[in-house]
Amino acid sequence: MEAFKDELKKNSKKSYYSYLATSGINADAQYRDTVAESEVKTDINSTDRGSTAERLSALGLNGSGYEDYLVAENSATEAQSRLYAQRKKAISEYRNVSGYEKYLTDYEALQKKISDEVIKTLSEREDFNLDSAIKLAVGSGLSEEYAKFSAQVGVDRAKKAATKRVIYFANQKNLTPYRAKLYAESLGLDGKYASYVYDTVKALYSESYEFNKNMSAEEYIKYLKELAEAEGLIEEMTEKKLN
Repeated sequence: MEAFKDELKKNSKKSYYSYLATSGINADAQYRDTVAESEVKTDINSTDRGSTAERLSALGLNGSGYEDYLVAENSATEAQSRLYAQRKKAISEYRNVSGYEKYLTDYEALQKKISDEVIKTLSEREDFNLDSAIKLAVGSGLSEEYAKFSAQVGVDRAKKAATKRVIYFANQKNLTPYRAKLYAESLGLDGKYASYVYDTVKALYSESYEFNKNMSAEEYIKYLKELAEAEGLIEEMTEKKLN
């Protein structure tokens, strides 16, 4: 059960924040780093401390117009650095959103592709157990939503195909409606499928009996040929009835 839950978690679509944690750009951290770097440069160029202050003092320019110029220039540089940091953050956030949108598109495309393959596989089996079909779907990489959908569609198609085979077999072997239904149930068909087998074979059985009881050998051979040619029509009618 734990392994199944782990598979489901792995197959699930990532939230935006989960995507950012693994594949995105940390725009906030990037912004903080850029601002911090700017603040360090501002401190280094400050006229109150560091080498700039020492140089001004040595030249006797403290409190001069030149110092005012340096202060204004340093302040403007810091403002530009913050503006750059904000612009860089906005670009990173845009790339995150765009990247997540691409991830969602790719994720949906892959899920649909896997779903089609799973449905095809299930429709060709004679295992009509929905739980085992869901496990197969999850094991193939589908999310819970896609797994349940694919399992249901695949099992339904498998049941329809099996129903057709049972009807053809019953008709060829001249099974009674009751025996045809028992055979259908032995394969795992139940509910509307087993009932449809019974009703269809009953109709074919009754019609065949009435039609054949006074038929000559030549007429019977001709009838069998016509019946073989009509199999395509019977299949088409069965498909419409079960849909």
